[in-house]
Amino acid sequence: MSFINLPISIKIMTNPFKKIYAWKRKKLLEDSFKHASAAITKKRFTGDPLEKAIDKESIRIKLVGTMIAKQLKSSANSFPPLDVMPEIYQELVDVLVGMKKLRKARDSMTWTANKIKDFQMKYLQKMKEVRNTKQARIIRKEYYGRVSSLVHKIRNHMDLLVEVAKLLKNFPDIEDLPTVIITGFPNVGKSSVLGKITGSRPKVFSYPFTTKGLMLGFREFRFEKVQFIDTPGLFDRPASKRNAIEKQGEIVMKNLADAIIYVYDISEICGYSLDRQKRLHREIKRQFKNRVIAVANKIDVVGGKDPNEVDAIPISTKTGEGIEEVRKAVQEILEL
Repeated sequence: MSFINLPISIKIMTNPFKKIYAWKRKKLLEDSFKHASAAITKKRFTGDPLEKAIDKESIRIKLVGTMIAKQLKSSANSFPPLDVMPEIYQELVDVLVGMKKLRKARDSMTWTANKIKDFQMKYLQKMKEVRNTKQARIIRKEYYGRVSSLVHKIRNHMDLLVEVAKLLKNFPDIEDLPTVIITGFPNVGKSSVLGKITGSRPKVFSYPFTTKGLMLGFREFRFEKVQFIDTPGLFDRPASKRNAIEKQGEIVMKNLADAIIYVYDISEICGYSLDRQKRLHREIKRQFKNRVIAVANKIDVVGGKDPNEVDAIPISTKTGEGIEEVRKAVQEILEL
């Protein structure tokens, strides 16, 4: 993994997508054409009508071609080298869009930028050979048409990069600390468990395809800082049938977890039966073995299942019952 050093000796795995950006096709073209037109109105031209027309249209060709080519290349280059970034980000990219698709999109942007510059040189040469003002305007319009056509051809790749930028640039930096992942079905109370264990309000980050966000919290155990992460909800179905949200939760667990807290909702208010929750618990235990701590949440809810039906620490995030026992279990697994 790629880390940067901080003065307090804590290392951080930085999100390599923080500075990426991408243009929407229509906006890039419109902004470039407007920029060129505005520049013409601010400049004073001399000479006869033909000389003025050649200068004006040549400047438009230069400005439009240079701006669009520069923005396409800059956007493509803002995406980091995919093969050298931390493995967790490589896997996230693969799940969300596919590494091959992203590479192809970046390459097409660079190729198009170079092609736009090539055409720019050719049309500027043509401009030197015009014989009247109408011909100058026609050549400039031809160039605009070529540029628009080239950009239109890569519209799907541009749209892909726009979507990737939305998905990945807000993923949080991950501190290089002992890390506990809190997981389970949706709506079982994972974020409440996180808040109770850490004793503070979790920090929420935007996260691909989720409305709740990825939540991070921290707590010290005997002067050792521990990081807690609430992941998107998982479902008890085969890995091949899991959607992008579930796969992301798996990626976070696989790459970061020193311990897992699996949260049951024994009231079943979450909408998932205890049997389904048990199946998912068994699957996670097979993968992470003795690093899994199970908690039976919502023991305060009247009419819920008996906590003894699951091999888990009975807790209530409403009353705080059982939370200290969970903290001790975390300390034991992390050997703190």
